[in-house]
Amino acid sequence: DESMKEFIRLNPGIFRRIQRVFEFKAFSEEELAQITITKALKKGFSVGSATAQLGVAELAGLYRSHTSSEQRARMNGGMCDSVIRAAKRHLDQRMGSESSLEELSTFLPRDFELACEDLP
Repeated sequence: DESMKEFIRLNPGIFRRIQRVFEFKAFSEEELAQITITKALKKGFSVGSATAQLGVAELAGLYRSHTSSEQRARMNGGMCDSVIRAAKRHLDQRMGSESSLEELSTFLPRDFELACEDLP
């Protein structure tokens, strides 16, 4: 990564203090989608509904069309947590006092679309 090389160049003594370097490959859209779905399920949410299917392929497609490759590379796996938090905000905004428990805990594709638009 060029920014890391620049940081090291500007801080020549850094290798005395930091002796290990970890390089993480950028996750693919499919991997990001799988991570997002797994994390959402672990938090007790459902992803998609009978009328609005949302699997790995569909969420990966949303990531492709609603985020840039630069965003995905910069945020990498951390993007999944940001997307889930933003999707939860959008899910909450569409709920009312009569919403069922199932509705309150089900992410729809639109929640993820809007969440992607919220990303920096």
